[in-house]
Amino acid sequence: MTAPKVVGTETIKVLARNHKNPQMLDLDELTLRAGRHYRWVRCRADEKGASVMKHKLKGYIPETKENGVKTLVDPDDRPDNVIAIGDMILMSCPIGEYHRRRAERRQLNDAKMAATTAVTKQMAKEKGVKVISDSDDD
Repeated sequence: MTAPKVVGTETIKVLARNHKNPQMLDLDELTLRAGRHYRWVRCRADEKGASVMKHKLKGYIPETKENGVKTLVDPDDRPDNVIAIGDMILMSCPIGEYHRRRAERRQLNDAKMAATTAVTKQMAKEKGVKVISDSDDD
C-alpha cells in the first residue's frame, strides 16, 4: 500500500497491490479530484469482472482518461478509456461514502465482538472458570 496523498484538506488513499514495484501504480497527486477515494481493482477475465462489479455495488466508478487523473506510468490503451495497468483498473468513489462504509463496517465488527465476548463470558461462568479481562465492564 502506498502512502496517503493529501489534496487540499482531504486525504486520498491509493491502494496498490503490486508488491514487486508499488510505485508503478502511483497516481500524480496534482491530477486527483478532491473529495474522491481512489483504489486499484483487479479485473481478470477468469473472474468475469466479479471484483469490479463488487466495487460498483459499493459506489465506485471506473476512472477514465477524460477525468484527468494521471498515473506516474503510462496506462494501458483500452477502447473504453478506463485507466488500467495490467489487470488493475482505477476506480473511485466519493470520500464521504467511503468513510460511511468504513464506519458501518466498524460498528458491525464491534457488535460481533461484543456478542462473542458475552457468549464467552457466559460459557465461562457456566463452567465455573474465572474470566480475566482488562476491560472495565466486568
